[in-house]
Amino acid sequence: MEIIKSLALRPLHLIYYDRLTAVFETDPDFVRHVLPPCFEPAPQATACATVSSWKVPREKFMVATLNVRAVFEGEEGWYDIIHLISTDMASYFGRDMYGECKKVGTMDIRADGQKVFATGDRFGHRLIEIDAEFGEDLGPEEIEGKCFGLKGHIATDRYSLDADPEVHVIRLTEKRASYRKGQGTVKLPGSEIDPTHTVPVGNMIEMGRASGTYYMAPERSVTIEGQRDVYAPYVFGRFYDFALPAKDQVSTILKEYELDA
Repeated sequence: MEIIKSLALRPLHLIYYDRLTAVFETDPDFVRHVLPPCFEPAPQATACATVSSWKVPREKFMVATLNVRAVFEGEEGWYDIIHLISTDMASYFGRDMYGECKKVGTMDIRADGQKVFATGDRFGHRLIEIDAEFGEDLGPEEIEGKCFGLKGHIATDRYSLDADPEVHVIRLTEKRASYRKGQGTVKLPGSEIDPTHTVPVGNMIEMGRASGTYYMAPERSVTIEGQRDVYAPYVFGRFYDFALPAKDQVSTILKEYELDA
């Protein structure tokens, strides 16, 4: 018990990072489509693609994410729809505790001076690609924000959840030692099982590269009672590579969306 207690008390939420971020406009209908009913789209339909490297006391890993801006009970933050990570332990940790939709993937960041090319792949398919050139270092800065996780698990009947889903609200604090703004492009090629290509990419809002320390602090969790069947497609769509079985003919939320030409 002493070992378990000491592990639980370790400051696992302090992380050292180097991250490329591309924030861009997207389609409001797409955001509404991928968000569970308890969320509302943010006033500006916004998405964010990232590729990054991280270091915690026990390991190093890389991450690529795709998020949309959402509002939960009056608070605005990021909700992840793709979350690739390079190691299994880091994947389990975020999925089990916060409801992050982590899957194991392969990331790469290559720099030539201030030119950086970063990618996130899964099963040999390119899902996220950021190609940018960054300017001068703007110096240290502290940034506060929020993100949301939707936590749920498949029941043994394979059609529903084994408990009421939970929304986790997490406070994010970035203590940036360095930040550079940049210009470039973001591409979301996608694949059949990870259809990032269905995400509409509009005008670029901001592209940046930041490094420093990162803190994640759980603020609260809210149980969504009595709506397991409603939320099951959103859990299946984010966490797994298959749609909710055809008991009710419900397709995976992200995969069924197709951008109109």
